[in-house]
Amino acid sequence: ALDFEDEFSTAWHVVRNAETIIGQVGNILVIVVIFKEKRLHAPGNLILVSLAASDIVSNFHAPLMLILDQLKLGGGKLDIWIKLCYFATYIHLFSGNANVFSVCLSAIDRYISIRYAIKYRIKMTMNRMKLIITVLWIILMTKVTLEMKFGSTVRIENICLLENVIDPMQFKFGAIHTFVVPSIITTSLYAYVMSV
Repeated sequence: ALDFEDEFSTAWHVVRNAETIIGQVGNILVIVVIFKEKRLHAPGNLILVSLAASDIVSNFHAPLMLILDQLKLGGGKLDIWIKLCYFATYIHLFSGNANVFSVCLSAIDRYISIRYAIKYRIKMTMNRMKLIITVLWIILMTKVTLEMKFGSTVRIENICLLENVIDPMQFKFGAIHTFVVPSIITTSLYAYVMSV
């Protein structure tokens, strides 16, 4: 049984690492193509860059967790292990937030670009979208940093597990901006398109 478990664990890590590499290459290609192709230089496509960048950050989580699994807590490595655990969790939380808010931003952007097409083309420039995304990422970095600083403790059981990182109110807020807001915007957009 042990041999089977070891083989399954090894195969799982191989699959996860292959998935990570393929994901990283794909996301890097998305970013390169959007910036190199002039016809793709549109404000809305910068949101795709934000999504790809958040996926790139997210894909570092699995290798970090693998490293944590291999590290032993003895030999004076506890301090390094805890810091790496915090860093891995920070990456996981930040990339998840960045991904979700980028999707929400994309829904808002598409609604405005169709509902107010003329004003959108005049006012929404590449630089303004870059500023919006930059501010969004800074806000999310600050949000996750504060959550990690004031709302988390490491459980030391040879497993990287942070307790109390997300409280029930954050779950409700997350559900609102993850599902409710994009759903309302998308429904409103379809309703508007069908009415004209």
